[in-house]
Amino acid sequence: MWSLYRFVSIFGCAFMAMGLFANENIPPCSEFCTCGEFCNDNAKSRTPKSDKHSLLLLYENDSNFNPHIDRYYTAGVALKFHSKDLLQNQTSKHRTRFYAFMNAISLPSFFAKYLQKYDENALFAPSFGIAMSQEIYAPKDKFSNPPPSGDYPYSGFLYTSVVLQNRFKYIVEQFEAQIGIVGKAALAKQTQDFIHEARNVRKLAGWDTQLKNEGIFNMYYRLSFSLPKVYEKSKSLLDIMPQASFGLGNAKIYAQANLIARIGYNLIPNTFTPTINSGFVSAMKHSFDFSVEAYAGVGIRAVVRNMFLQGNSFLPRNDIDLSRGVGEFIWGVSLNYKRFFVAYTGLHPTREFSNQDGGGGLSGIHTIGSIIVGGNF
Repeated sequence: MWSLYRFVSIFGCAFMAMGLFANENIPPCSEFCTCGEFCNDNAKSRTPKSDKHSLLLLYENDSNFNPHIDRYYTAGVALKFHSKDLLQNQTSKHRTRFYAFMNAISLPSFFAKYLQKYDENALFAPSFGIAMSQEIYAPKDKFSNPPPSGDYPYSGFLYTSVVLQNRFKYIVEQFEAQIGIVGKAALAKQTQDFIHEARNVRKLAGWDTQLKNEGIFNMYYRLSFSLPKVYEKSKSLLDIMPQASFGLGNAKIYAQANLIARIGYNLIPNTFTPTINSGFVSAMKHSFDFSVEAYAGVGIRAVVRNMFLQGNSFLPRNDIDLSRGVGEFIWGVSLNYKRFFVAYTGLHPTREFSNQDGGGGLSGIHTIGSIIVGGNF
């Protein structure tokens, strides 16, 4: 949470600094390396560049894992764009300002000496992403209207998000802002009805009880690390990634710690398959050769607020006993060939509220299957 507070506190100052940086004499950069204190001429031989944009389509649904399940966080869809790394044409005024701004808000850049010990040839490469997403939530009791007290409320979340990313060789740092709406204006009922009609599945009965319309603004700060000795000694066959993520806003407030293991052929350090609704830190691949991998991870989340269980900010529910500690498991496989990318991911959050279906421990786990297709251009 301190990192999010730090981000907010320096946000305005960073914009002021952008104008100052633009007027200073910034030293020239090499072809593959950006201006900055972590950059040197050896980076060209050690770090692959991301010189292509990425476009991904993600579809998450509990029926992607079990066709007989349709409850809680039941579906999500997202179209995500992520830019190439800022590595070339540094003479551009706008790129110079963007680089200066990203350097100003970067937490690792405040610890340059320690970072260079972690990776003496670390590459600092900023980029950005935008996405349009929709999430759908529903109770276990799908055909009662209203659903019973203590069950998951109906809700939809329609939003756009902007991600600013700093990528070093073994570290990825992300700042994300989500702006959207919860309630009827999120069009979740219409989306779900369309899907159920197409699949000839019975429609859910209680959508008129969904959360009221409310604007959403949420910020996220994320850090992901790769362990250099593990990656290098394994000859790029194994990558171990400790992670941390924080959320702050009127929809979600949480802190989460993760540990992920990736094994495969031609791994790029500190990249991970994207998801829509999880606390794991994702970063798109920045190599366009053939690679294949399997991955698994675990996360532990401390939850302060979850609007989709607790209800609107101005009309909270009192019948939900929120779980303050939530576990999250992830596994999957991905294939990258030249410009094309495909992956399947299983997500397993543990019990989020006391009345969640199932007994204690692992029997309360809800499962979502995630299908991702995309390409680079």
